[in-house]
Amino acid sequence: QLKSVGPKLVPFFKTVAIYFVLLIPEERPSLFAMLIKCLPIISLIVFVLLHGMSLGDEYTFSRRILTGLLFSCLGDALLIWPHYFMHGMAAFGVAQIMYTAAFGFKPLNATLGAALYAFGATASMLLMPGLHGILAAGVPVYGVLLMTMIWRATARVQFFQELWTWTKLCSCAGGIVFAVSDILIGFHRFHRPIPHAQVK
Repeated sequence: QLKSVGPKLVPFFKTVAIYFVLLIPEERPSLFAMLIKCLPIISLIVFVLLHGMSLGDEYTFSRRILTGLLFSCLGDALLIWPHYFMHGMAAFGVAQIMYTAAFGFKPLNATLGAALYAFGATASMLLMPGLHGILAAGVPVYGVLLMTMIWRATARVQFFQELWTWTKLCSCAGGIVFAVSDILIGFHRFHRPIPHAQVK
């Protein structure tokens, strides 16, 4: 499976490399920065489409992932400009819902979920002094959506019961990277500035 999937992911890895090479020196909001930031997500959208797409039940997972990627791409584009932060967060919120719907709730692994929600609540409490207006409600709600997504992405991978595939493993890794990126963005905006925050 890895041999057949690997070559199709080459454009993604190339666009990630381009992203880090070109965007770190270019942190100012611009259409160029937006394009470079969206390229990795666009390559993943193409990757999903190359695996086929239809309205049949067998493509339910792919359709939900594709929808999540489209909203993630929109969120990435909006976050380039700070005054569109709320719009970007809303787009990512929809993306988290679609990813969670794709991953499902079996196996449940309630212990993992409780641990992640506790972590999310702690992060929200640390950010709360810097949140005002609609953000005071919006950020914690988004945190719940984010923790739910990472819970469902990681709960699918069960090494000791051999209930894992490369698809599940990549979803898990992607969910973790997504969560780390969003947490760093949150702390940069509402707690303490982080160098090169634009590339998160």
